[in-house]
Amino acid sequence: MAGIDVDQVKREVDLLEVASRYSVLKRKASTAGGEYAGACPRCGGEDRFVVQPSNGVWLCRQCHPKWGDVIELVQYVDGVGFLDACERLGYRKSNGKKQQSALQRVKTAPKPPAPPQKPPYLPPDDIWQAKALDLVKKYEQRLWSANGERARLWLNKRGLKDGTIEHFRLGLQYRRDGSNAISIPCFVDGVLWYVKYRVAVKAGSSAPKYTGEHGNRTQALFNADSIRPNEPALLVEGEFDTMIAWQEFGDLLPCFTVGSATNKINLTAWGLHLIKPRYTLILPDNDSAGWSTVEDTCNVVKEPRLTALNSNDKDLTDYFMAGNSARAWAVALLEWHAGLDEYYKRS
Repeated sequence: MAGIDVDQVKREVDLLEVASRYSVLKRKASTAGGEYAGACPRCGGEDRFVVQPSNGVWLCRQCHPKWGDVIELVQYVDGVGFLDACERLGYRKSNGKKQQSALQRVKTAPKPPAPPQKPPYLPPDDIWQAKALDLVKKYEQRLWSANGERARLWLNKRGLKDGTIEHFRLGLQYRRDGSNAISIPCFVDGVLWYVKYRVAVKAGSSAPKYTGEHGNRTQALFNADSIRPNEPALLVEGEFDTMIAWQEFGDLLPCFTVGSATNKINLTAWGLHLIKPRYTLILPDNDSAGWSTVEDTCNVVKEPRLTALNSNDKDLTDYFMAGNSARAWAVALLEWHAGLDEYYKRS
């Protein structure tokens, strides 16, 4: 195809090595040559991204349930065509000339100096950044146009004020199926890590509420810029809770999120942010998914302190929408922990 020996690419390229560029993978089974799993680089999760190196195939149980090869993996995650994917794997169109294999290139080429070590989880490249930023601007402008009035009202009904919507640069996406979605970009230190979409899903539908752009790096800390050195911080489960927290008590207690209960925090990428707080309050969603990941979260943040809402609401957004004062809750929480710290100092 296109002058490239597809079988040669699949035979010579290490699928596991390529997949590990996109996700932190753990060995899940040793039968049939081994199986590895981790968070999907497109839609997140915990172990829905499955790789079988010996068979040369991969899938995502949610967004790509069909087995694909290494070329298709690069196409799907990076959002590029066949030739670009092959070139990123080290293969170019032969133009009628005999193509040298990857193994031959390694043997004949002079050995380059060892590259400096980089964190295994990096933001998308500059090309992706430019394209995604254009989308963010486009959707942002649409949301604040006359056509975005209904979407803005929906966000207001979820408790978000216009200033908060502007601060987080939310937007309005028109989808191919005729539905709409709210775009949620994640910027950290001026770098765009992902663009998620909160899709308008009908009640009772099994369709996913969240999708994302090709090439997203979803294992990022949304609103990580707000974390202040030697002050408490709050870790919640999703972007909407984080935006409510920023709006209602961000001056008292900075808040961040990993995007979902099943997303894993990559310490190599985010360790410098996670060591800033004096301690980290963890507020999981009040459901089985939220509580099931508490132990993993406690293992990666600085001085974790588990907390909860003083109600049966599922999360901070529901708590706020029920008429409760999120700020009063935060004030009481900080006062209680200040008293706890003082007690331990005296004892």
